[in-house]
Amino acid sequence: MADKSVTIKGATDRQLDELIIRLRKENELQTLIQELRRKSAKRNPVTGYIEDQEYIDTGVSTEEPIENLYHDDIVGRTLAHYGILGMKWGVRRFQNPDGTLTPEGKRRYGRGFNRDIESLKPYAKTGLKTKSGKMILTPEEVQAQIKETERLRDKYLSKLEAKGIQRQEKQNFREDVKAWKKNKLKYDTEYDEKIGTYVITQWYDSRGAKVGRDYITKVMKQAVKEQTISQIAGMGTVLVGASLVGSLLGKSGR
Repeated sequence: MADKSVTIKGATDRQLDELIIRLRKENELQTLIQELRRKSAKRNPVTGYIEDQEYIDTGVSTEEPIENLYHDDIVGRTLAHYGILGMKWGVRRFQNPDGTLTPEGKRRYGRGFNRDIESLKPYAKTGLKTKSGKMILTPEEVQAQIKETERLRDKYLSKLEAKGIQRQEKQNFREDVKAWKKNKLKYDTEYDEKIGTYVITQWYDSRGAKVGRDYITKVMKQAVKEQTISQIAGMGTVLVGASLVGSLLGKSGR
């Protein structure tokens, strides 16, 4: 093993060669461990950003056991994720099923703004002054700053909710396409005397909510795009073209 106690000036050529090889390997290993940390770090479920950036930025020690550098049982960090204390699988603490934020979620993601607001509230009536008594912000300016911070917080939370809703809608659409392929989407029918047969009057998605004709058309087109026409027509005789669309959609809702 290379002798790290020597100085660069006092080391022999052989010692320098050994140190170069050793230090290069240590540097590569430290880089690898940092990458493992990034992969194992807990991320915000909405934004996808790493929540504990300090965990990533902390330097990699060369004296601790290697396993502890990226698998620390003391602080509960590990490459595997088994959940958190009190967690219930399938129950979201910060998001509703439709992608909107729960009250707890709004508190969590707005906590930075809320801290700023709380720090300004004591000065809403007296204003903010220096120790010598010089006015930095008048009461009106403090109140305006509080309102502006609240506006920025609400705007930020709205963006997070919009992303969550969009992501959930995409997931729901994929589930509906899969359900369509397996002929599991439910619908209501009624007898149409003019054409002498039953027609579909209302469609429901895979979660049981009412959906309109336009949405079902999108689901069906996606399924056709995935070349599953033989599975889509599971309700009866396989029709083609407009006949298939007309028979399946009928007079389906809105």
